[in-house]
Amino acid sequence: MATAITVKNIPDEIYLNIKQLATLHHRSINSEIITIFERATKSHRIDHHKYLENARKLRELTKHHILTNDEINLAKNKGRL
Repeated sequence: MATAITVKNIPDEIYLNIKQLATLHHRSINSEIITIFERATKSHRIDHHKYLENARKLRELTKHHILTNDEINLAKNKGRL
């Protein structure tokens, strides 16, 4: 069952972004909007085993990189000048 939807008052910037995405993905604007709707409305299940495995790998990679409080504070304040 295909249904038509009319969307009014789309800001120019959003329309141009969708148009650029459509061009980039070799789709029509309509097809790009349908793809955006599909992504926005689908449930994304997280594989918790894979998530935990990635966390363990990251922890293993960074376990020898211990930062001091001074290094952390310096990094946090660096962009606030």
